[in-house]
Amino acid sequence: MRFLGWFIPPELLPWLGLGLLVAWLAGLVSFRTLLALGLLLLLGPIVLEALPTWAQYGLVLLIGLAFLRDLLAFFLSDRAADHAVGEFVGYLLKVLFAAFLLPFRAAARIVRLGFRLIEERLL
Repeated sequence: MRFLGWFIPPELLPWLGLGLLVAWLAGLVSFRTLLALGLLLLLGPIVLEALPTWAQYGLVLLIGLAFLRDLLAFFLSDRAADHAVGEFVGYLLKVLFAAFLLPFRAAARIVRLGFRLIEERLL
């Protein structure tokens, strides 16, 4: 759980658990999110150390999205929260793929520029 120590000091973990319980009682967080975060805090040092770092960040991202969905469901509705989180994840995937394809697009632009310069010299 080395990545969690970057954001949350170990002294605050009991207070975080208490805050999650209060949020669950107030209806801000669903039971499944409370259970996921509780398991992450309790089993984190054992299970998460065995995972690679990218999987740890992915797990934290999924739990964060579940928490965001629960907060939106509290203020809006379940259906609107599902739609908002789905749109957000779709936008994140679009940005991820655009960033992945950026070097190929730059290479294609350089090749097109080179062909245009060659064509202009031949004419």
